Amino acid sequence: PPPYPPPTTPVAAGSIEAQSSYQWCIALPSRCTYLPLEQNALTSSIPTEIGLLTGLTALRLDGNRLTSSIPTEMGRLTGLTLLALGSNSLTGTIPTEIG
Repeated sequence: PPPYPPPTTPVAAGSIEAQSSYQWCIALPSRCTYLPLEQNALTSSIPTEIGLLTGLTALRLDGNRLTSSIPTEMGRLTGLTLLALGSNSLTGTIPTEIG
């Protein structure tokens, strides 16, 4: 596996930002096409910075305990062919930016 860079700022345990695969994707967004974070007991919200990962084709966040709403910044992920968000505690509607 690729070496995962350490986080640049402190992050809460149980958050998406604490996951080494997410940290690697943020550090090298052009090389990140698949982000599998399903079934990780994540309890945070989806960070808006996830919209920076414009190379993603698959994002799996299903089976966690994510809260809050889906960030509109996810609309930047125009190459997604798989977006799995089920089995969480997300609120609100799917942003129109996600098409």
